[in-house]
Amino acid sequence: MRRLVAALVMAAFALVLVACGGAATTGAGTGAGPEPAPAQSSSLATTSPEGTDTLSPVQLANGASLPSRSDETPDVVLGDLKSHMPMMLYFYDSTQPATTRQNKENDAAVAKYRGTIDYLSFNINAGVPGSGSSDETQTRRASLMAANVGVNFTPYMVFVDAYGRVVFKFNGFTDRKQIEREILRATGQ
Repeated sequence: MRRLVAALVMAAFALVLVACGGAATTGAGTGAGPEPAPAQSSSLATTSPEGTDTLSPVQLANGASLPSRSDETPDVVLGDLKSHMPMMLYFYDSTQPATTRQNKENDAAVAKYRGTIDYLSFNINAGVPGSGSSDETQTRRASLMAANVGVNFTPYMVFVDAYGRVVFKFNGFTDRKQIEREILRATGQ
C-alpha cells in the first residue's frame, strides 16, 4: 500500500513539474546539478517589465477583441473601433487619492503620442444611480464595458490596437515609462 501511495505522489509531483515548465531531466547521475533554465523567447521578453524601474503591476492580455456590442459599449469606443484607432482606456474612481497622481502620469505619457492613440477615461463612480450623471446611457455602457473587460480595481488601464484587440492591461498605479511602452505596442510603432 505504501508503494502505491508513494508512486501516486511521485506521479502527481511529475505532472505538477511538467505543468509548471520544469525540465524532464535535471542532470541526475552526471554530478552536474540542474541544467540552466532555457532563455526566454523574444515574445516573452517584450511583455515583461524592464528591470526594476517600475512599480506598476502587470497583467498581460490574451489578444481577445474588445467587447463591442452597441448596447454595452460607449459610442466613442465604438467609433474608434470602426475607424481602427488604437485606444488607451482608463477606468478610475475620482474619490480615490491615487487618481490625481495617475492622471499626471497618463497626461505626461499621452502628450507625446497625440493623434496616434485615443486616450479615453471613464470615471466609474460617476455612474452611480442618483449621481446626477448627464448621460446615464453612456455611463451605464462604460460600466458594462469595464465589467466585460475585467476591471476589478481602479485605476485600471486597457490598451487596444487598431484591430480592436486588447494588447495589455494594468491595474493599479502605472508609471509613464510603462504607459509609453504600451502606447508604442498598441500603435505598432
